[in-house]
Amino acid sequence: MNANPYASLDDLLVRCDALEAQLSALRVECPEEGDFWSAFAGIADEIIEDANRADAAGDLNAVHWLPVNARLVEMLDAQGIRHDLQRLA
Repeated sequence: MNANPYASLDDLLVRCDALEAQLSALRVECPEEGDFWSAFAGIADEIIEDANRADAAGDLNAVHWLPVNARLVEMLDAQGIRHDLQRLA
């Protein structure tokens, strides 16, 4: 059993990598822009929530949300997907 119930930054970034690997298929499955963003947000929001939960756990050295946000922006930019996300890190 893991003594730390919060996701590590490495785990969160692995999940971001998995989301990026799904982007092409997600665009095909959801050709309508609104449907794509709904599907993307459903996955990305879970990753962001886990990053926020880890940051709020009280570890002053834990800053998971900023690199997760940067990774989400990077993946969308790399795929040429227009978005209004701000890179904060």
